[in-house]
Amino acid sequence: MTGLDKILSRIEEEASSIAQQKIKAAQVEAEAVREDARLEAERVKKDILDKAQAECKTYREKMQSRADFQKRNALLEAKQEIISRIIEKAYQDMCSAGDDEYFDCMERLLEQYALPQAGEIYFSARDLKRMPLAFKARIKMTAVKKGGSLKLAEAEAPIEGGFILVYGGIEENCSLRAIFEEKQELLKDMVREFLFAQ
Repeated sequence: MTGLDKILSRIEEEASSIAQQKIKAAQVEAEAVREDARLEAERVKKDILDKAQAECKTYREKMQSRADFQKRNALLEAKQEIISRIIEKAYQDMCSAGDDEYFDCMERLLEQYALPQAGEIYFSARDLKRMPLAFKARIKMTAVKKGGSLKLAEAEAPIEGGFILVYGGIEENCSLRAIFEEKQELLKDMVREFLFAQ
């Protein structure tokens, strides 16, 4: 082998050695890059999973909250419906009560609403027909007790139950419907407490 061949051979060996070192360094670097990429992918995957789980949890909580709200609303509506039905039933029962019970109630209402003035009292056609004679006297006595006087009007009032008082052209609507509407919140509270108190 000639000197040139030796030089070339040595250059080739050194180049091969340098190339091998560079290849090994590139492989180590590539492995490090691959490991970094794998770790980054794991981190990104974990972040995505964590975010998805958090979003699922938030969505589940929101749906549960919405379901709870709808349940509470439905329950409240059902309670309100029950209360309204009970109050309406009480109204109907009062309107259709027997004569003694009904006119005893009318006397109590009259004691509450009669004024110490002269006036007239109007009843429905139904009440005028079934009114006991003794009640007519009780109307006058109640008015006197309150310091006034009441004349039973012959005209019929356009009401279902109760009466209308007229003092000097001013009407006081004491129909059962008006009284039930006036006392509606109080009645609702009483029924609610009776039915749903815990």
